[in-house]
Amino acid sequence: MKHYCLIPGLLLPAILMMSCARIQTEATDSSEHGMSGPDGGSVTIAASITEPASSIIPSTAIAHTGNIPDSAGNGTQDCIGDGTDTKTYVGSVENGIYKLYWSTGDKISVNGTTSNALDESAAGSGSAKFTVEGVSAPYSIIYPAEARRSESEITFLTNQTHIQGSFPEGSSIMAGKSETEAVSLYHVGGFLKLSVLRDESDGDDIAEIIVKGNASEAISGTFRLSYDAAGKPVVGEAVSGADHVRLTNCSQSGEYLIALPPISFASGITVEIIDAKNHFMRIKTGDSFRIKPGIVTCSPDITFRPTGTHIGADIEQKDFQVSWDRDNAQSWPGGYGRVHRLNDGRLMAVYEAHVCNGYCRFSEDNGLTWTDEALALPKAKHTVNGETVWSNIANSEFAQLSHTHPHHPDRIIYAGNIRPSGTRSDLMPYSICYVTSDDGGSSWSKRKIIYESNTWSTSIAKGCWEPFVLELPDGTVQIYFADETPYYRLGLGYQNISVIESKDGGDSWGEARIAAYTVRYRDGMPVVMLYDGNIYLAIEHYEGSGQHLQPQIVYTSVEDNWSKVIYGSDSEHRFDPMQKTLDYVNNYYGAPYLIETDDFFVLSYQSSEGAAEASADNSVMEVVVSPKSEFMDGRFTTMRTPTRPVTVDQSTGKARWNSLCDLGNNEVLAVSDLGGTLVLTRGKIDK
Repeated sequence: MKHYCLIPGLLLPAILMMSCARIQTEATDSSEHGMSGPDGGSVTIAASITEPASSIIPSTAIAHTGNIPDSAGNGTQDCIGDGTDTKTYVGSVENGIYKLYWSTGDKISVNGTTSNALDESAAGSGSAKFTVEGVSAPYSIIYPAEARRSESEITFLTNQTHIQGSFPEGSSIMAGKSETEAVSLYHVGGFLKLSVLRDESDGDDIAEIIVKGNASEAISGTFRLSYDAAGKPVVGEAVSGADHVRLTNCSQSGEYLIALPPISFASGITVEIIDAKNHFMRIKTGDSFRIKPGIVTCSPDITFRPTGTHIGADIEQKDFQVSWDRDNAQSWPGGYGRVHRLNDGRLMAVYEAHVCNGYCRFSEDNGLTWTDEALALPKAKHTVNGETVWSNIANSEFAQLSHTHPHHPDRIIYAGNIRPSGTRSDLMPYSICYVTSDDGGSSWSKRKIIYESNTWSTSIAKGCWEPFVLELPDGTVQIYFADETPYYRLGLGYQNISVIESKDGGDSWGEARIAAYTVRYRDGMPVVMLYDGNIYLAIEHYEGSGQHLQPQIVYTSVEDNWSKVIYGSDSEHRFDPMQKTLDYVNNYYGAPYLIETDDFFVLSYQSSEGAAEASADNSVMEVVVSPKSEFMDGRFTTMRTPTRPVTVDQSTGKARWNSLCDLGNNEVLAVSDLGGTLVLTRGKIDK
């Protein structure tokens, strides 16, 4: 059982942050400076760490002065611990200053070249000698070596790993410049220290802590680095910043140090503490404060209490699931089926069948029986450069405009993906097309193309894919699709989610624009839903190298309507609806589909769990649910209890390219493609 604590707006005390200590190393003996190797050989850099100029943040900045008393009321912070298992570890506190020492394995970057690693003889000292091959003065030094992106750029870690009694490995960034081999290193960033106490009523260990700025500041990632007239490092603007820091390996109550760049939090911060069973608590302050180089900024004690009931959501998470009536499932030839309810109460199904044509069927009894199929979006034969090529239809999808639409009330817009036969994209581009019906699906207009990819120099399956039709509250019609075109032109394998709009009910269309994009990875297979003033876009997404496709939700307000591209997996407008409970490393979870029922959000995807390989081949439809009572901060992140509408032998079969339809009263219809046969299975969400 999972538990959730939802506490929006819980505020830390007004005096949220104060400087509790500064960091320095022991003084460096000058006799250790000035060491150098022979010409053309190695250079030995004697590095020492310089203390910050001030140990206390001014009272004007935080309305408080002095140190935080420890539990004994001694007026200073207790030492954090030994921490000798991490690079540059924290020592004891003396006069409000944390001692900092070099440790085994430390490396520095000198003019972009990585030094040797310190051996055990250097551990525990405030100064150290590093040997570097093939460099000459002047020297530009950055510690740790991995933090250097260039001479003018450094990276603050977004994902940090807690080490008991010290700060996260690789997070204490220092820099310096020198004309000689004697170099003083200055702290580039500072630290936020969170003192977390665990409520005795909750026995689960803390798993991770997430910190975000309330003004969406970039607080990790790559930042500019320069030096002032005195040679001290100065951190500038973010080059490719993230709006959060995640600290993992947090196993118990204690003090947690989080490395941050020297920035001002104009509107305070939000801290989210999550335990091993996904109980969580959010704590928010609106007070501004600043992180200063070399300064540890402390919070008051935080007691982690994932208990109570908030916003109607039970902390004890119920295992809602869907019960499927597999014995009465229906089927007919076809693939990539979609079902929606029409304004007159009928259900309409669309799908591709009979060698790549777009068909439709109707039901007047909520899906118990269906009409014979009718051709709606046909393929066409073409002759290009003397060769025959068919514009085949795939990825059928549709929507009916509202009964009050200002231009075409009740019009049905049936969209499809044109794919040249034999993948002959050297003769015909992949395209997005549509037909319309103004008589409830009895007749259809001629096919129109609203977006074309390129023709390529070779025959290859590259272009645009998977249209989805949506009407906004003001009557604007949108068609979303996945697009490889601008990247494959450059020889790249990326893909974005684009949207194209009509202001007159589908008579004319504007230019395509990007809604969501993640560089180097692929956002694909868009499915869109309106809820609570937002547009929610379910996509399949690569989180990073070494992982497989997984469901992700991207969202914007209806008012904003993608005026800013939702860029990157770290965007605050992206979230994982499964809260990383799926094994993305070892399994594939692609082709998501998202709907809402009376009381639930319902998400499907195709899972390779149980198959020999982590791919779309032999994957099977799974469905998860999240009660609307747990909707919070614009997100539904508690999807759970996977069930499978159809049973398939994954060694030989598959159930892919799935969709969902709300049947009312928390009943759903699952539509699965079993390799050329559509199977429709009814299910009831158990409350």
